[in-house]
Amino acid sequence: MIPSVPLAAPPSPAVPITPGVQDQLDRQFVKGTPPERAVSPIHEAAGASRDVGTRRGCTVRVAVQFAAVIAMAAVAALLVVRSRSERPQTVVAGVAPTPVFTPSPQGAAPNEVVVAKMQTAVQTLAPTAGEPSPTQQSFTPTSEKPESPTEKPIQARTPALQENKSRMRAVAQAAQSRSADVRARAEAVGAQRLAAALYEGGRAQEEEAQRLMARGNFSGALAAFDLAARQYEKSESAARFAPRPPPTRWRQLPTPSVEQESAAKARVRCSNAQTRAEKAGAAELAARPYRAGRAAQQKAEDLMTRGDFAGAREVFDRSARNFEEAESTALNTSRFRPEAKLSSEQSRIRETIRLYDRAQNTLDVELYLRVFPSLDRRRVADAFSNLRSQSLHIEILSIDISPDGQKAAARVYERRAMVPKEGGVRRTQRELVLALEKTPERWVIRRVSRE
Repeated sequence: MIPSVPLAAPPSPAVPITPGVQDQLDRQFVKGTPPERAVSPIHEAAGASRDVGTRRGCTVRVAVQFAAVIAMAAVAALLVVRSRSERPQTVVAGVAPTPVFTPSPQGAAPNEVVVAKMQTAVQTLAPTAGEPSPTQQSFTPTSEKPESPTEKPIQARTPALQENKSRMRAVAQAAQSRSADVRARAEAVGAQRLAAALYEGGRAQEEEAQRLMARGNFSGALAAFDLAARQYEKSESAARFAPRPPPTRWRQLPTPSVEQESAAKARVRCSNAQTRAEKAGAAELAARPYRAGRAAQQKAEDLMTRGDFAGAREVFDRSARNFEEAESTALNTSRFRPEAKLSSEQSRIRETIRLYDRAQNTLDVELYLRVFPSLDRRRVADAFSNLRSQSLHIEILSIDISPDGQKAAARVYERRAMVPKEGGVRRTQRELVLALEKTPERWVIRRVSRE
């Protein structure tokens, strides 16, 4: 067991005590002689070296505690700065002051000095009653919307921007009017024909400017209108100095010449001779001269179309002579033929063909069905209703009557020009065969074919 009463140490010689660092500091700040410290029996037993080590340990502890206080103050300051950076609109009421080291009063113990300094720092950082801490203030939610620092300048600039936009619109509209005036002057001197490249360039710029105006880009529209005006001015200048084409002389319609009038008169004589020859039955009784006259008549029509009026007049005259010869031959032949009724029947057949021709020229449904009764009335009416007009000319080439006199076949040459209600003129020329049948009233058509 360890005895409760300390053992007595053997006596040792007295060792002089060396003043420590704390004694020197006390002398410096107090300006006097430090009080003598009582030496405990333990210190006496341990000796002077033990007293010096104890003083050094106290100094280290004071420094450590002081560093801890400074670290706590730094952490608190860091938290305050971070809360301010996150919410710039919140203003912290106060910042804890940084503790400053002050020397302890003379005679105070080191531990008491450290404790007093820590209490002072805590009281400085602690908020007063009823007042939130800086950390709570920085994180306290507010119902009011924070006001952006750029809202007031933007609101202040809005009227100025609108006024500037209205001014730019007025300037762009003025440039548009100027461009239109310059374009009108350029068109007046024929720039679209004489300086097409410059004029079209101005038109393109003007259209682009109008698109920019519609989008609200008034500055771009102003630049485009100015460029268009310059293009129009260049085209106007180029058109004024461009070489002018010679004035166009109006071509007068040619008046009918003497040869043309002579050819027209010869055509009328040829047509009359053909009618008389057909009435006399020349197509049957004088086929050779009649066909010669028909061939000459077609040739003369071609020459008229080409403008050879002199040649057409001569051919028409020759055709008329052929028809007259055919008429004379037919009349002479009919006098000596035993069939006296042949010419009469041919005349009746020609009358039927003439009515057939007139019904189609006039688009007369009733007359057409009278000479062609085997057709359907509805089909004929529909066909005529789709035509605006029709011109038909039939030339009888020959008529063959059956021995019993009840049927006949007429070979004709047809020239037709139809004008439908929709579309252009349609022209046809063809040779047809009309199959006819005799009725008590007249000869009627039963069939129309190409052979």
